[in-house]
Amino acid sequence: MQATPAIDLSAIPVAQRAAVLALMETVAALTEITRRQEHLIAELNHALHGKRSEKLP
Repeated sequence: MQATPAIDLSAIPVAQRAAVLALMETVAALTEITRRQEHLIAELNHALHGKRSEKLP
């Protein structure tokens, strides 16, 4: 994933600063949600396809 480029917030109008900050917070929240979902998917894949998932009796 690419890192977000540094933004000089002082170079944009005040009204747009708030919008940019809100978007940055949203991106951070969605990134955390994605990280958690990837972890849960990895756990599910391990449960389905892990070492003991197809063990014969």
